Amino acid sequence: MGSRRRPRPAEAVGSPAAPPGELSTKRHRAAGAAASSPWPSMPEDLVSRVAELVLAGDLLDYVRFCAVCRHWRSCTADPRGHGMSDPRFHPRWWTMLLEGHGLHPGHARLRGRGRFFNRGKGAFVAVRLPLLADHCVFDSPEGLLLLQRDADAAVRLLHPFTGDLCELPPLTSLIPQLDRLTGHRPRLDADDEHMVQ
Repeated sequence: MGSRRRPRPAEAVGSPAAPPGELSTKRHRAAGAAASSPWPSMPEDLVSRVAELVLAGDLLDYVRFCAVCRHWRSCTADPRGHGMSDPRFHPRWWTMLLEGHGLHPGHARLRGRGRFFNRGKGAFVAVRLPLLADHCVFDSPEGLLLLQRDADAAVRLLHPFTGDLCELPPLTSLIPQLDRLTGHRPRLDADDEHMVQ
């Protein structure tokens, strides 16, 4: 048997090795192609109008739209900071999934992630939600998460995709109202008694 010549590393991947100067030229051409892309040249009012139409469909599609280029991002409203106050940014098509098999949202095996399902598209997405470690989920109105902190009766509304958080009155503030309306005062644990005035 004749001896076989071992391929050089460049031959192993099927392309000749490029000289060092040529690599920097290729990078320069790629940067030039990105700069000459037609996307940033779209008029601002057109970008804003398309963004409104995309946002009417789904929040995550809107986020992807804004990420196309710096120009588009500068022409559109950032959902962070407006996720609670502006209903256009509510993730209404998304529902948090219950994990099953004894894994509640916030279980250590989920590593701080919650899974969401888009009812319109059938898509799934996992989102890191550190608050689930010490909060329980009551409900998901408009895709927002209504949470109660385990340590006390604090109630919060969380936007799972922007991280916006809204503090609501604690559950204990409802007890005097329930007492007046129903004539029945709910029984509290000893730890909660000090919070009711």
